[in-house]
Amino acid sequence: MTVSSTFAMFLRELPGWYLWGGIFLPVALLLLLVIAHLQWKLQETEAELLAAPDPRETAYRLCHGNRSSPRRQTRQHVHT
Repeated sequence: MTVSSTFAMFLRELPGWYLWGGIFLPVALLLLLVIAHLQWKLQETEAELLAAPDPRETAYRLCHGNRSSPRRQTRQHVHT
């Protein structure tokens, strides 16, 4: 008995509702949830970038946390 015939026999014995409700539906819902979450985070980031006086500062803060950018630290050290 080959692997393909064993798999075909398994699929024949597996009820359709189990395949639909137990495998396809949860995976599809999880993917939709991930897409919705990523869209929400993207809109949040775009709103923050639009509200910022200098979008580069906001982008740096989003990537590296709330530390000030190296560009501003360099300027502060030049004045001392």
